[in-house]
Amino acid sequence: MKSFERLVCCGLVFVLGTSHVEAGQAPKAQQSCQNFVQAFYDWYLHVAAKQTDVSPLDYAVKYRNHAFTSELIDRLKEKAETWDVDPLVNSQDPGEREVVGGVTIKGATCRAEIYDIRDGKRGDKPQVVAKLVRHGHSWVFVDF
Repeated sequence: MKSFERLVCCGLVFVLGTSHVEAGQAPKAQQSCQNFVQAFYDWYLHVAAKQTDVSPLDYAVKYRNHAFTSELIDRLKEKAETWDVDPLVNSQDPGEREVVGGVTIKGATCRAEIYDIRDGKRGDKPQVVAKLVRHGHSWVFVDF
């Protein structure tokens, strides 16, 4: 009987110990994803959007291709001529800044809400919801 109690106790300690590690990793992944997305959008609006000889999207695909899955790059190139708006900001006229709002982590997937800043105020609804997946120690965009 004592060996059964010891087995149950060890199992309980293991389950509680590993669930704490997993729970502790979620905020780190959330912050990591948010930092990646915010850094990308800061670059996108301050560098890519300022290009005059090429669209911001084409510039991003050329110089930040590591930020996108190859499937997403193919889809973006395929549909580039048919869009009326820039799919990365969901607008023809981006705001002053884009900020990452809510970030949700589910396994190796991240969902980040991107809000437009106009006249110093954040929009009520996300302008874009980006989907990303973990890629090594970083993230890559899968969809917008």
